[in-house]
Amino acid sequence: MRLTQLTQFTLPSYAAGNSAASSANVYAQVSKIMQSQNTGAPQINAALANDTTTLSGLGKLMSALTSFQSVAQSLTTTGSDATQLAKNVTGLVSAYNSLNASLKGLQQGDLKTDSSVKRIQGQLGRILSMGSSGSTRATFVTPWSVGISIQKNGDLALDTTKLQKAISAAPDDVAKLFSNNGQGIADKLVSQIKGMIGQGGSIQNETAALNKDIASLSAKKASLTKALTLEANALMKQYSQGNTSGLGTSSQSSGSSSLFDMLG
Repeated sequence: MRLTQLTQFTLPSYAAGNSAASSANVYAQVSKIMQSQNTGAPQINAALANDTTTLSGLGKLMSALTSFQSVAQSLTTTGSDATQLAKNVTGLVSAYNSLNASLKGLQQGDLKTDSSVKRIQGQLGRILSMGSSGSTRATFVTPWSVGISIQKNGDLALDTTKLQKAISAAPDDVAKLFSNNGQGIADKLVSQIKGMIGQGGSIQNETAALNKDIASLSAKKASLTKALTLEANALMKQYSQGNTSGLGTSSQSSGSSSLFDMLG
């Protein structure tokens, strides 16, 4: 009698054509032994599931940040054209709110065990709070001076009347609030996101570390699966031949100290 490979670390249902009741009994005995020995598998499977979920979440996070970065980038090249400036500021507010929704969703879902979302929310929030460090007018140093405010839920709200008045009064200064030799709000947002998603950035580094850990866990799982399969097959053979002496545990039957020594 042979067992199929234990790919999920559980003993598969035994089927052998017209198997007698004794065959089912053999399977039940071997199953009991293998389950009692299989103490390392749940931890490996749980770690793999967590890493895979987090990796998926980081991919979604990068996508959301890339989309927002593209919108912020448009404000760094707008200039002082009143119509385009108003359009791009409105677009920035809308894109930020979409990003905020994505961040909150990931924080409650795929990245609930990861600190990335909270860190990013803090970094982007600080940029919006500090505003521009290069604006020529004190009244246009912060987003609030042109009608942008942060709500309790983290979203941005835009007072379009206040924005239009600011642009009408001094379009150059409003433009500098967002882009001014790397010191504007949009400049800083784009730079911050590049540092997160670019080569060597925090998200890229975490993604690489997760891929490495998944590869290591997968190798351990494959080795353990192979060992468990060989052990189960040996037990099935012994039980089916009626040789049940000394089979109190699977380690006793194999003569090894433990099937899980390889897990370290």
